[in-house]
Amino acid sequence: MHVNGADLIESKEIALKMAKANGLAYINGYDHPNILSGQGTLGLEIVEEVPDLDAVVIPVGGGGLLAGVAVAVKGLRPDVQIIVRLKPQHMLYFTN
Repeated sequence: MHVNGADLIESKEIALKMAKANGLAYINGYDHPNILSGQGTLGLEIVEEVPDLDAVVIPVGGGGLLAGVAVAVKGLRPDVQIIVRLKPQHMLYFTN
């Protein structure tokens, strides 16, 4: 694993260049279909484990967890409320 860049935007640009230079596939950590499918398994588990589910609170950073869980939960239980919690503005993605 390589961690490069001052922020997520710069890091993604570096990762895309590295993937292209090495003939590799770039899989984004939050909006690739395989990632969203994997995140959705959490929603399936929630529905299975909580039969009287009214609402699910989902934190948001990149959006992958929200998308995957919400699609899975709403697909099985359209009556369940999805409550979104945004990440704090001061949360750091990279630290020294």
